[in-house]
Amino acid sequence: MRHVPLILVLLTAVSQVATAQQSSTPRFEVASIRLWSPPTTPATSVVRVAAPVGSGIYNRSSSVARLIAEAYEVQEFQLNGGEDWVRTERYDVAARAGREVSPAELREMAKALLADRFKLRVRTETREMPILELRLARSDGRVGPNLHDCSNANDKAGISTPEKPFIAPRNGGVATADCPNGLAYLVTIASRQLQATVVDKTGLTGQWRFNVFYGAELSIPGIPPQPANPDLPSFAVALQEQLGLRLERTRGPVPVIVIESVERPTAN
Repeated sequence: MRHVPLILVLLTAVSQVATAQQSSTPRFEVASIRLWSPPTTPATSVVRVAAPVGSGIYNRSSSVARLIAEAYEVQEFQLNGGEDWVRTERYDVAARAGREVSPAELREMAKALLADRFKLRVRTETREMPILELRLARSDGRVGPNLHDCSNANDKAGISTPEKPFIAPRNGGVATADCPNGLAYLVTIASRQLQATVVDKTGLTGQWRFNVFYGAELSIPGIPPQPANPDLPSFAVALQEQLGLRLERTRGPVPVIVIESVERPTAN
């Protein structure tokens, strides 16, 4: 019996630490989660305008897998585990922080929302997996016609020689980025399109902007998928022809998010 008070003290201390950790985790002020329903007519579609960065507004219509990948800054192929519904069911998520927050804090709030409402538990592992290295295609270091160095005065003003050609293609994909985050965004797009980790090995420094178009199957909720335009190049070919970049296969460490448990969301 002498040990009972000590045990109670320890349990109280653990509870206080857990409560403090929970209260220190940033959370949304209000959040709504609903199972997405397809439009009543194929021609009907809902287009959501992206919330301003820092606004504390979080609007998403996607699978739980996509929500997890976004919150943990990985691609969906880096998720392991979870039942089929995690990848097939779509949810409309609307949440507000009630104040201005940074993108990093918004992701922490999304993690807390997933833990609270989807009972999500994950762990992070590093695994040896195939990866793609993004490199310059030409030995002389020149880039393609649709990749522009922002240190060029004309490029900064956006009045450099127009890309040849750059017309939004039918049944195709278009990716474009301005100077501040051009190459970083290109790596993200490449990872998503090729479903593989892409590492920047171009050696390009400074800021760059780009436009790239390619053949891609278009998939919009409620509308039958549109097949890729066969007259357009694949994404890998477009990288080389339009941006002067090539992909080289190798292996390397890749972070993986393992889904230990997840449940369909609780009611609003």
